[in-house]
Amino acid sequence: MSVYENFIREALIILLETLKKLECHVAVGRFGNRGPRSQVILKQFDQPLTFRLGQMLLEALSFSESSHVATGVEAIANYIWGHSEKSSTINVKRIALVITDGLSEELREDKDQFTDTKRAFDFSIAILHVRSTRLAEKMERLQSSLEQVCNNLYVSIDPFEPSVKSLASSTSILLALAFKQIIKSMHDPSLTSSLQTSDKTRTVYIKPISIQSCEQNRNSDYMWPAENLEKITTYEDALENDGSGSIAKSLCFVNLPNNALPNEDNAINSLQQDNRTQDIDNYQKIRLDYMEEAQKKLENELKYVRFQCQEKIQEAKQIWQKAQIKQSKLITELTNVFEDYVMPFNKFSRRRADFSGPLYLPGLVKAIATDFAYKRIGSSKTAGGKRHYSVVFAIDISMSMIGHLEQCAMESLLLLTSALVQCGIENFGIILFGHNVQILKKFEQPWDEVTIYMLLKNFMISSMIGTNDAIAIEYALDMLSQEPTSNIKKIFVLTDGYTTCGLGLSEALVRADSENVEVIGIQVGFERPCVHRFYRDWIIAAIPSALCDAFRYKYRKDNDGPFPSLSDDNSLSDKRIIQGTNDDPQEYSYLPKCSIPLKLLLKQVVEDRIANFSSIDVRHRMAFLDTLIAKMNDEQMSIDDVQEEVDTLMFRGHDTTATALNFTLFMIALHQDIQQRLFEEIQSIFENDNERACTFDDVQQMNYLECVIKETLRLLPSVPIIGREIQETFQYDGKTFLKGTTAVIFIYEIHRDPQFFPEPEKFDPDRFLPELTQQRHPYAYIPFSAGPRNCIGQRFALLEEKVFLSAIIRRFHLTTSQTYKDFVPTEQIILRSDNALKVKLISRA
Repeated sequence: MSVYENFIREALIILLETLKKLECHVAVGRFGNRGPRSQVILKQFDQPLTFRLGQMLLEALSFSESSHVATGVEAIANYIWGHSEKSSTINVKRIALVITDGLSEELREDKDQFTDTKRAFDFSIAILHVRSTRLAEKMERLQSSLEQVCNNLYVSIDPFEPSVKSLASSTSILLALAFKQIIKSMHDPSLTSSLQTSDKTRTVYIKPISIQSCEQNRNSDYMWPAENLEKITTYEDALENDGSGSIAKSLCFVNLPNNALPNEDNAINSLQQDNRTQDIDNYQKIRLDYMEEAQKKLENELKYVRFQCQEKIQEAKQIWQKAQIKQSKLITELTNVFEDYVMPFNKFSRRRADFSGPLYLPGLVKAIATDFAYKRIGSSKTAGGKRHYSVVFAIDISMSMIGHLEQCAMESLLLLTSALVQCGIENFGIILFGHNVQILKKFEQPWDEVTIYMLLKNFMISSMIGTNDAIAIEYALDMLSQEPTSNIKKIFVLTDGYTTCGLGLSEALVRADSENVEVIGIQVGFERPCVHRFYRDWIIAAIPSALCDAFRYKYRKDNDGPFPSLSDDNSLSDKRIIQGTNDDPQEYSYLPKCSIPLKLLLKQVVEDRIANFSSIDVRHRMAFLDTLIAKMNDEQMSIDDVQEEVDTLMFRGHDTTATALNFTLFMIALHQDIQQRLFEEIQSIFENDNERACTFDDVQQMNYLECVIKETLRLLPSVPIIGREIQETFQYDGKTFLKGTTAVIFIYEIHRDPQFFPEPEKFDPDRFLPELTQQRHPYAYIPFSAGPRNCIGQRFALLEEKVFLSAIIRRFHLTTSQTYKDFVPTEQIILRSDNALKVKLISRA
């Protein structure tokens, strides 16, 4: 076998990965010499197939021993099946798949050496025969014998034939033969009336499975590991750890608009059959009864947990909060995407002035007072926006999710639930599904530390075969049917796309369409995508942080394409083509593709600077990056810490800086006298040369522009609220503030303290002239926070804003038809206006 070792390893990888996705219990053994040390179990049935275990399996194949196939198969079968009873369930089948070159004294042409072993342990045998054409005559006689031994579950291949490039196709053929035989043996119409077949399709009618309530296993201390929850899956993971290379360049894909539901016609035809209508109604009633019973059990379990497990609950709360802090930037970005695109305001409680609509009395009064220069005397119900949504998360915890996909699913759930809560939507449910279906959170149940504790206790990959995603979606639809009809309803299914429900999944999705519920299949992870094969609406993300861009791209109404998408080649022998993964410059691209090279470019800059650091004169004032490298050389920081600080400086401030620039342009347009003074300052610096590039010396002279920026940040700070954890217990104003308490600092109001800023609502840049700031309290003005945790990029942000604003003011005159009252602040982490701020730029040329 030694000459075939690369082919054997390839075949083993194909078999294991395929059987993992099919959720089969798999054990792996190795045999060679007759001695017991040569008959080795490399993987038990209950061991999860991880990357590390897979590497160990490949390394354990030595190919240096003689071949005793029958002895090896008997020894391994006895070890893995000898202590268990024969399979009494018709739906459980045992198969021993043997890879051999057939060069063994125990394989005789006139005898089945496996008969006694197969009978003793009740299993079938399949053989992948790796043969040599040099022994063609002998192999031909042996092949006929092996085919009879295996009941035709036999595939023979010579890897060195010119037409053969790998064992992939032969291995696939053998697996297909094995599963066809299993299905044939299991298919007996007398066993169940719910299994029907035809020449073209096989329809499985899904009978209701009872939904269970999530419970605390009181005999187990298991809880989702804190280190796993706090681990952030990075871009580098996607680039380096994805062995297939399938999603290395494009980090997210979404479905095309007006995408068709796969298998929709077959599902509709199945649902419309005469004998199904009554069953469907009965099944829904049964499910509702199951759901009511499960919800009552869940309520009782939550009461018990709340009073009996306080220590564990607090531990779970701390784990979750630490993970949220680590992911805070992503949560904020995803929140903005949800608010702007996925779940915008859909209910409005107040009217505001408009050009048309019913008569609006305040607008009419204002129009009369301005001699009808103000024309908004009508009204539209567009103020007081609220979000009325009902959402269910259905989370796949089946066997095929084990490992990396499991990690990504939990990380994605953290991001999605945190974003929903920040949007003000706590009206969501959570269902876990695998072999069983469990309810973790019902709609009226608060999203608190008890529920989070129950999630961490129950988020555990099922050891039983089955992915009942169709049942989970049916129960999710039943839950949503109890919600107000005016709510927009969504189901987010976090899964790898592999199902054991057959056409039942399509039937559940057809029902969702009929009830106007949007179901989105979400697959997060490096592994080959499958979710697009079953869902009309789907998102595929290589890493959880790519979900922000994926949701934005899917829901932006102004997108006309091109859309990142997946397509399958019709040829079974060709690999799946994923658009956006080739070297064509016209490939579909999106923001994640751009950000990866930029991050790698910055990484290269850091590495080059480190390499040349010895030549830098440290006696003079060092640049920011040089200071970080010096600390790294003193072992105060790692290279990863340095890279993170550089990334923070370059990337993290883009949103806040853009917001500050918008507000500053608006305030300059509102105050023409201030704009003229600014223009005169800038003209004096550039000496009426509008084409000359801005230099650092130029920026240093823009004193009044700096005052304008600071006054804008006083009135409209980009980050109006920040939080800090109290490090020591102290007393203030007769009240005690305990260590560990989170203090919320409302910068927006601090900047309006009349003690330090007379007429606080007035826009007056002169407040920041040097003579007026010297006696001011240092914490009276904190747009970038203060103390050791202040923003490290504040000087860089001011530099960016000066360069940008000076370029605008040199070339354009700014006007606006709006007033300061048109700015309506919204309650978000970054300050935004509920109204669009409109500024007109008139060329000065």
